[in-house]
Amino acid sequence: KGKNVLFTAGHCVFDVESGLYAEQLVFVPAFRDGDTPYGIWPASAVFTTARFAERGALSHDIGVVILERKIQLELGARRIAFGLNPEGRSYTIYGYPEEPEALYDGGSLVGCRSMSEGRDPAQGSPAPIAAGPCLMGEGSSGGAWLTAGGLLNSVVSYGYCGNLPELCGLTFGPYFSDQALDLYTFPAVGGSSAPTVRIKSGPPRSVTGRKAKFKFSGSGSTPVTFRCRLGGRPQFRCGKKTKLSRLDRGRYVLRVRSVDQTGKLSRKAAKRKFKVLRRGR
Repeated sequence: KGKNVLFTAGHCVFDVESGLYAEQLVFVPAFRDGDTPYGIWPASAVFTTARFAERGALSHDIGVVILERKIQLELGARRIAFGLNPEGRSYTIYGYPEEPEALYDGGSLVGCRSMSEGRDPAQGSPAPIAAGPCLMGEGSSGGAWLTAGGLLNSVVSYGYCGNLPELCGLTFGPYFSDQALDLYTFPAVGGSSAPTVRIKSGPPRSVTGRKAKFKFSGSGSTPVTFRCRLGGRPQFRCGKKTKLSRLDRGRYVLRVRSVDQTGKLSRKAAKRKFKVLRRGR
C-alpha cells in the first residue's frame, strides 16, 4: 500500500546477539560491480518478526525495509503470496553471493532456477522450504524466491554446506505463512492495496434456460479469490469460471468482488444484469 517496502531476511535487518536493528541501511537496485544504475535508496525503518527477534528462529527469518521514497512508482514491484503449497513448485532464487569464492565475488546478481526439495522441520514451525540446485552461500541472504508466476514467496535464509556437506546445493527460506502475513499487514508496513475485479464474460441480457455462465478476472498485491452475490441472496464463494444453475424466470443482478490474501476487498463490485425468459433444462 505504501509503495516503499522491501522484503529481506530477518538477519539482514536485526542482530540477535546484540538485540540491535541495522542502521543507515540503503537499497541499491541492479547493483553490479560498484555501479548504481537506479540510484541509492535510504531506509527510514526496518522490522522483523517477533520470534526471530526474540529467539533467532529461522522459520521466522523475515524482515522488511521501509524506504524513504516510493520506489514502486519509479521501478515497479512484485506481488507477494502467502500459504502456497511448495510441493513440486519451481522458484527462481536471487542473491549476491560471495561464496563459494571460486564462483562468486558478491558484486553481481545471481539467479538459481530451482525446484522445491522438501521442508526443514528442524528449524521450527512453519518448516522452512528447501530448494535446489542452488549453490549460493554467504552474501545471498535476503534474496527473493520468485514463483513461476513471478510472486514473491520466500527469501534466502540459510544453508548447511559448512556442517552438512551432503546438503550443499540446497538453499533454505522461510515458508511464507501467518508470520510473513502478520509482518506484511503490520500498520507501519502498510499491507496491500485494494484489489480489482472485472467480469470478462457473462450471459446475454436475456437467457433462455436455467443456467448462466460467467468469467471473472482480478488482480491485487497478493493472489485474489472472488465473492459473488445473486440479487438479495447470501454471498457465496465463486471461481474465475462460475456457472449459475436452476434459475427461475425473472430478472437478476450478479455482483462480484475480489478479495486478497489479507482479506481486503475490491472497492466496488462488478455487476451484470440479465433476465431469464423461461424455465428450461
